[in-house]
Amino acid sequence: KTCFDMMTKIALKAEEMNHHPEWLNVYNHLEITLTSHEKNEVTSSDFKLAQFIDSIIS
Repeated sequence: KTCFDMMTKIALKAEEMNHHPEWLNVYNHLEITLTSHEKNEVTSSDFKLAQFIDSIIS
């Protein structure tokens, strides 16, 4: 799996959830920050997206 493949899957899921992470991609390194900006904290949506991300990278 390539980093771009992972980003695409995550982006599609995030769009489906209407929840958009911050991320940084440099070559094959991907850093993702999950937070709900309107609440300025971590919410259940962040946890749900994190679970999805864990499921596809494992």
